[in-house]
Parts: sequence; structure tokens; C-alpha cells
Amino acid sequence: MVKFASSKLGGKMNIGSVAVYLNHPVVAIGATVPLDGKLELGGAPQAASGEHVLVAARAQSGLVQVRLWSRLGPCDGAVIFDGNLLLGDGVISVADATGSSCYYTRLGAVGAHRVTVSVDDPGAASRIDVLIDSGGGKRDLTAVPGYPLPQIGGIEGSLLEPADELGLILSAHDLPFNRLAAAIKLIHSTSAVETDGRRKISPYRLRMIAEWIRWLRPALSIAKSQELADMTADRLRGDSKSDSDAVAIEAAADVFRNVNIWPFI
Repeated sequence: MVKFASSKLGGKMNIGSVAVYLNHPVVAIGATVPLDGKLELGGAPQAASGEHVLVAARAQSGLVQVRLWSRLGPCDGAVIFDGNLLLGDGVISVADATGSSCYYTRLGAVGAHRVTVSVDDPGAASRIDVLIDSGGGKRDLTAVPGYPLPQIGGIEGSLLEPADELGLILSAHDLPFNRLAAAIKLIHSTSAVETDGRRKISPYRLRMIAEWIRWLRPALSIAKSQELADMTADRLRGDSKSDSDAVAIEAAADVFRNVNIWPFI
């Protein structure tokens, strides 16, 4: 069995991500112990035991992406499971039905964890989000009026640092203009203003923008994406406007024009 160590992508709330090509249309999520041989989908979009959730996914047609989130994460798909899973070693795994490949990440705490599984297409999922220990609440992300973003699941009242919120805003490419405008607004409104009146823009946040931009078009290189992110940063550094919404819309529109997907949808 091949195992891949976990990694943190796009902010600390995202604790792991894997894309798998399935021969059989089933993804198993849960404990590292072997699957109960009696657990079957039986034509349903999911089936669960005390330790695993089986998710019906597309097979032999493309990659299936599974993302793991801790405490805060997307909840805009169809929720097919919301309950407790017992993780005897504090590790959660994502495996194919045969167990020939497995991705895992350590949560730390041994015992029961609340797990919410949402998918893009119940019965034939290609995107699966696994939200762990969220508390069951929902909250809004920073957004530009008129360009809303889906709510995220999470613990009500929990502190969300700007860098983590930026990672959640840039966690997908649905509503692309809305997401880029929201990201630019967040950077503009949370960046310190230096004594010379220019804003100090974090290089780390710029890299997040550049990595997101590169997926707007298949042929877009990282060099071009970074160039567009730097162009946006230059605008933000020298912009004296106090209206972050107007700045964000204008800057996002410039990016979309430069990657030739204007007008946007």
C-alpha cells in the first residue's frame, strides 16, 4: 500500500489534499484500520460505519479530488455525511476501495471526531471536501458587495487570521471574479500603511494570488501569473483610496482583461 504524507495547502485550515484516479467508484474516508467487509454503498451516495464513510465517486474517467479541512472549510456542496468517526490512532485516511493507495494525515487527538463530507455530485463525486471538528456552524468570508461567496463551515466565533481567510477565499475557482476581488479586498483592507503612504503587501499573500491566477487558463505560466500578482500589488501599494471594494473590483478586472477572459461571468 502506497501512503503519502500530509501537507498544508492554501492556509492552515486546509490540512491535506489528494487527487486520485479510481478503478472502482468508491472512496473510503476514516480510520486507518481495515474496512468492515460488510459496509457497502448499495447504490447510495454514501454508507457509513463507526470508523469509515464510503463515498460514491466517478471512476476510470478522471481524477477525484479530496480535500481535508480542520475546524473551518467549504460547505457549499451537497452534504452526504455529518457525524462522528472513531479514529483510534488520531489519523484520518483517504483510500480507494481496494486499499492499494492511501493518503493520510495526523489530527493528533485519538478518539471520536465530528466529520462532515460534502460533494459536488452525489453518487458520482469528483470533488469531496472533508471538514473535521467544525462545530456545525457557518460563517461568511470577506466579499465585495454584489459578488458574494459561499459560506464556510466552522466553529462560531473562532478567530480567523487574514492569511487563513485568504486561503479559504482562494480554495476554489468557482465564482472566479468574486474570489479574486474578495482576495484583493482582504489584502487591501488588512495591509499596513507605511509612513510614506504606501501599503506594505506581504510577499506570501502575493504568492497565494499568483498560484490561484495560474489556474484561470491552462496555458498560463507561473511567471505570467506572478507578473499579474505583482501588477495588482503595485496598484494596491500606491492606491490612496479608502474604498477597498472599488479598489478590489478595478484590480480584479485588470487581471481578467490580461488573461483574456473578460467580460467575466
